[in-house]
Amino acid sequence: MGHDKGKGKSKGREKRMPIVDTSDPDVYRLNYVTEANRLWYNHGLNQQIPVGAKKLRINYIRSARLIRAKQYANALVRVLGLSNGMTIALPGAGFGWLEEEMQVLLPTAKFASFDTGVFVQSRKGLDETAELDANLDTDGITDPTERATWHSRLITGTRSKVIVDDEDLQTGNSRRAILTRLELSGRDLADWSISEQVLPWLDDADCLSFSESQHLIANNVAHLLTPFLPSKASEQEKNPWNWKHQDSLAPTTALLEALPWYTTTSWKDLLPNDLIVAPSFHYRTV
Repeated sequence: MGHDKGKGKSKGREKRMPIVDTSDPDVYRLNYVTEANRLWYNHGLNQQIPVGAKKLRINYIRSARLIRAKQYANALVRVLGLSNGMTIALPGAGFGWLEEEMQVLLPTAKFASFDTGVFVQSRKGLDETAELDANLDTDGITDPTERATWHSRLITGTRSKVIVDDEDLQTGNSRRAILTRLELSGRDLADWSISEQVLPWLDDADCLSFSESQHLIANNVAHLLTPFLPSKASEQEKNPWNWKHQDSLAPTTALLEALPWYTTTSWKDLLPNDLIVAPSFHYRTV
């Protein structure tokens, strides 16, 4: 959910990350763009769009992302065999939207969401009025009645409805804090540690470090992410996204071979001990 995508990075390492700056709101704003009118039609936020309503593009807003989180939660429960009573860590959880939806499906499971992103930690207790107003201004929606309609449909209170701790897994104290949240003690580990769209925001070395830390708190590790599919891609691989493939396919551009942080072409090659769950491949798991 990312990380957010301070996702899983230790505070001491964040400044050297070569890909994204998680204190910059634009990292989230530019990487998540949704046409709000389609949400009205496809997901029942409103059954009738006012005649002549202008198109509105929104960004990292809870009402839109919860729709995707619900899809992710259903898929993860199915493909990973998650069940009630399990303990599940969610590193790089953003505002905790995946946990919200997983709680609906697994009401007796225990969850621990955490994220070190500056944007997430500074805004998790705020609502999204300012962001929505900026989207309305950008798309030229100035009519007060129309703006009020969008506000009533898309603003749902504070961003986070669950606890999102500022933990990075990089120290023993941080790992113990997460296990304590899951009501585990001694040498007990969580059943799962599951990241959502975290790895593309890290370089290969940090992906390895992130994975190793997850294995120190959980018996099973999985990463939900969208690998690169050349035949369906809308753009070529390029900076600043850490493109990788589902399987061992060569990069489609030579550019990647010159990037020092890109040392493998496949997520599974990089993290052979982890499960990779790919939404764009019908939640295929490798």
